Amino acid sequence: MDLAPTGLPPDRGRRMIAYAIIGCGRIFPNHAASVQANEHARLVAVADIRPGPLGRAASQFNADPYDDYEEMLRRPDIDAVSVCLPHHLHEPAVLAAARAGKHVLCEKPIALDREQALRMIEACRSAGVKLGIVLQNRYNEATGKVLRALGEGRFGALVAGSMLQAVHKDPSYYQDDWHGRWATEGGGALLTQSIHSLDLLCLFLGRPAGVKAYFNTLIHDIEVEDVCSASIRFENGAAAGATVSNCALGQWSQRIDVIGTRGTVTVEDNRITRWDFADARPEDGEIGNEDALEKGIGARGYGAGHPRIINDFISSIIEDRPFPVSGEEALKVSEVIWAAYRSSRSGDEQKITCPQPQRTEA
Repeated sequence: MDLAPTGLPPDRGRRMIAYAIIGCGRIFPNHAASVQANEHARLVAVADIRPGPLGRAASQFNADPYDDYEEMLRRPDIDAVSVCLPHHLHEPAVLAAARAGKHVLCEKPIALDREQALRMIEACRSAGVKLGIVLQNRYNEATGKVLRALGEGRFGALVAGSMLQAVHKDPSYYQDDWHGRWATEGGGALLTQSIHSLDLLCLFLGRPAGVKAYFNTLIHDIEVEDVCSASIRFENGAAAGATVSNCALGQWSQRIDVIGTRGTVTVEDNRITRWDFADARPEDGEIGNEDALEKGIGARGYGAGHPRIINDFISSIIEDRPFPVSGEEALKVSEVIWAAYRSSRSGDEQKITCPQPQRTEA
């Protein structure tokens, strides 16, 4: 079995999904273009309280504009909606979508805290709609190759890992009304810039048991952290270190190491740069041609995952099957992040009580 979800569009002849998007900001084009490119979905409506971004989005993608997403959600023809709002607005938008009976794909992180996340999960469960969270790096080619090697037992016993995320955010990034504040963003470099890499580290190494972390704000004039270091202990005995900062030169640099008794892999900027296994195979020579993240000042750095995860979300609706990156699944990495913040404030290791991330398709 291929352990990584493919995100391929559904078979021809299936019904068309009418799609809407709430929020026309920084990440909106990734969602809109992905829906537009899917042959079994059409973008019918967009919502934003800001007239400028709303008008541009509606014009570019030929969608009906709404300055009130509650009004948009009352449309009976809409099947599914993406939530592309600031973190503190995820919960009310997801709850509104659930009340309206719409499947909802929400940008990361799921919520600001566990209580919000559980309310969102329960609301969608009670309404009989899907809740998906955008952790799109699970759909990278490199991720799939590592997961297959793990599933085949090629690593032997997992013993250690590491993650380094170096990102550049200039002061203008924090000149809006929500970035850089605990009450609205919920965290800084670890949460907003590094959640995807931390999600993969835990997906690869297993169930986290505890974390001891340090964070600080060194450069930016913000409440939340711009540098963080965490030591993560896993239930299988493995240990990993995670270091992140959004004060680095250059737009994006990502590295994840997975170390076992019979294999070691390094993934840098979504490309495998080390692939060493005791059971070397001829096909191992094909490793290293995966998607790479854009690099350099001004590059967006999101990678190729958005079309894949959105395609898979649309497919899961049409095929009436569980979506792999559900609210429950996305809650797991958030539990690690929240524990890291508690640890930094207390100075002590914090236990993590969350299920193991799923490595197979639902």
